[in-house]
Amino acid sequence: MQKKTQRHPFRDWAKRPQPRTARPSQPVLPLTPEQQAQLAVLEALRTRLGRMPLREELPPYLRMGLAASFGSLGSAFRQADRISPSRSVTPEAKS
Repeated sequence: MQKKTQRHPFRDWAKRPQPRTARPSQPVLPLTPEQQAQLAVLEALRTRLGRMPLREELPPYLRMGLAASFGSLGSAFRQADRISPSRSVTPEAKS
């Protein structure tokens, strides 16, 4: 049996470590008054439940409005996390 002498042309390419590229971040656009109102309702519901509501717990008008305004519920939830005062950590003043 003869030893293989020819190598696959991309074999060395696959072994090389690929450079890690930073994922471009999407610009944060200012919120419209309609989006702010929807996020205020979402924040009120979140405060009442003590956690982010599930999809089934959202009223249909809010669920459809958030999806239309932000593109998806996940995007709306991420935006709510970004601006939510309840999620930010503030140091308590000592008395």
